[in-house]
Amino acid sequence: MEKLNDLVNSLYPRYGTPGSRDVEITALRQVINEKAKEIADEFRKLEQRAEATEAALAAEIISHRKHAAILISDRGLLRGRAEEAEAKLAELEKQDPVGYTYSRGINCEIVVADLNDDCPCGADLFTHPVPAVSLAELMPDEIKIAVTEGVRHGIIDGEIVDPHRADGWNACRAAILRNIEGAK
Repeated sequence: MEKLNDLVNSLYPRYGTPGSRDVEITALRQVINEKAKEIADEFRKLEQRAEATEAALAAEIISHRKHAAILISDRGLLRGRAEEAEAKLAELEKQDPVGYTYSRGINCEIVVADLNDDCPCGADLFTHPVPAVSLAELMPDEIKIAVTEGVRHGIIDGEIVDPHRADGWNACRAAILRNIEGAK
């Protein structure tokens, strides 16, 4: 505001003082004061718009950071599951087949013999069957719901997430588990 006052004072004519009796100078000063007030009002409006824009951008940045944290936590969860699946697969790949099935038309024979590259193999046979995988064990954990200071939210690995995301995740998980139980 000081700068605006300096601007107004610099616009006064070099002669005369505020409140002098010279009508023309007083009229000029009045016009200058009105223009300075208009400029100051417009400047305040621009400042308010800038502050509102900054606040909106800050809120958007916070939202993007939350979404990034969710994606990072989901990525870690999926990475752990992929590593477990790869370990199980590596264990299964260590097994050597002891025979194969061979089918001619509608007849199927089981041949237990040494296998070589020339055999007309169907499906390989193993001494240890592939362990049955429990689909329920493969399901991700449900997202915990908590209420803090009257605000409901989900919690994944100690991080706060959108409660609607948690509700959707948990509902989908429950539906899949019901379908697994129903298929047994």
